[in-house]
Order: sequence, then C-alpha cells, then structure tokens
Amino acid sequence: MKRIPVAGNTDCLIGRTAIGLYRLGGGRCILIDNGDSSEYDALTAFLREEHLTPAGLIVSHAHLDHHGNSKRLREEFGIPLAMASGEAALISSKAALDRYTNYFGRSPEEQYSIDYLQMCPVDVIIGPEQTEFTLCGVPFPVYHLPGHSFDHIAVVTPDGVCFGGDVLLTDHALSYVKLPYCDHVGLDLESKEQIARLPFQHWIFSHRGIVDGNLTELSEKNCALIRRRLAELAALLETPMNRDQFYGACRRLLDMHCKSTDQLVRQERHLRPYLEQLVMDGTAVLEIGDHTVLFKHA
Repeated sequence: MKRIPVAGNTDCLIGRTAIGLYRLGGGRCILIDNGDSSEYDALTAFLREEHLTPAGLIVSHAHLDHHGNSKRLREEFGIPLAMASGEAALISSKAALDRYTNYFGRSPEEQYSIDYLQMCPVDVIIGPEQTEFTLCGVPFPVYHLPGHSFDHIAVVTPDGVCFGGDVLLTDHALSYVKLPYCDHVGLDLESKEQIARLPFQHWIFSHRGIVDGNLTELSEKNCALIRRRLAELAALLETPMNRDQFYGACRRLLDMHCKSTDQLVRQERHLRPYLEQLVMDGTAVLEIGDHTVLFKHA
C-alpha cells in the first residue's frame, strides 16, 4: 500500500480503493474505510511498518471493498466500529445480507464473505439526524449522502479533510467506468450535487484518491454521465420490452461482458436501479403483455 499525506494528521492509503487514515498520536490511528478482504495482510503489514495501531474504524458504507476488513480488525485489535444506522442494519444478520446480495449466480467468494466476513457488530451507530459523532474521543462531522448505497456517509477529519467514499468518481475512474453503480439513482444525483456545496478544500474519494479544491466541475461530470446513461437507456424503450429484454439491450449498448452467470446477475443488480429511476421520474411506464410486465417510453 502507498501512503499519501493529505493535511495535518490525515493521510490517504492507496490500495484497491482509497482508505483514510487519521493519526491520533502515540502510534494510534483511526481508519476511514478499510478496503477489500483480500487486502487484510497488506493493510496490517503497512500499519506495522509505520508503527501504527488501529484504535477505531469508520466505514462510509457496507460495500465489501470498503468494509471487507471491519470484522477482522475489530476483533484482532479490540476496537470500535462506527457506521450509519442503515448500513449497520445491513450487516447485522445473514438474512439482511442475503436479501441485499445475489441469490442467483453467487460466487464461492461472495458466499464466503457473507458467511464469515461481512456480519459485524457496530459499536457507534450514526443516526440519520446526526451531524457529528465521536470516536476515540475525536469529534467527526458527518454528512448523510445516500444513493450509491442506502445510508452512505461522508466524514470530515479534524484537519478539514472530507472522506467522500463513493459519492463521486474521480477523473481517473470517469475515464473508464461505463455505468456508475447506484442503489438509488435519484438520491445519488442529489448527493453528488450536495457534496459539491460542502465547504472543504481537501477530499479523499475511494476511486481513486485525493482531490483538492472546489468540486463543482467534478460533480457536474459525474451527474452528466449518469444523466446521459439514463437518456440512452430510455431510448431503448421506444419498443416495449420486458425486464430481461431491457437488460440484454443495455448490455449490447454498453458492451458489457457476459462470460459467467455471476457476471450477468451482478449486471442486473447494476442496471435495475436505472430502470427503476426511469419509471420513478415518469420517463418509462409499465404495461402488461404476454403475461408479463413490459416497460416502454412514456
């Protein structure tokens, strides 16, 4: 892993995703997100090399590339975990995780993570009205920015560095991503606009890294990509389609790979919120045809 100083006692660790690190002094630190489970050894080796010991964990949202090491770190170091209430509920039981993840096409790796890695008690639960919480005696301002996930948060360190998680994609990620992932596209657009209005100069985003200065341009690029994709997907519905036909047309339009059932099922989870958004905003309507639901352009 690579450590990049950001401001004061706040650093950014670059692995598969960016991890925030706030140094408390005395060799102790708080991690903001903690990477994919495959990175546990690399993360703990880095901390040993830097003579740092985790004292607390903050997780922006419960996707596995951000929360993959929460359980092991919490248990190995005996430290508290802080998360927003909606995300905490998601990892509270196997039933909740089963409902959120794929039943069909579940890979052995995903099944293992559900059974052994993702379920984890949360010690500091951040309620929907909270604007600040305290961990290890340190106050952290918090902003609720849902959409990418149910209860995604952005957290600000005492150095004025805002860890924005997956609310915005950096220019690096925008250069290759085909379809930004959202659990709720409308809320995600609102959150992308909201974060650009926050008064900070230093930012860490998970994909991938540090951004300095005003976020207006980056926010507009993120929103423009999503709105362009919504318009392109809506145009496919000039001919009424059932859900599977729509997903197939989207895959062809976006040149998505179709090499495994697991991949196809994940793509459906990816595409479904975009179809739902077209219905919610009135661009698409539902009708019945051949004993199934058809979607068509309004």
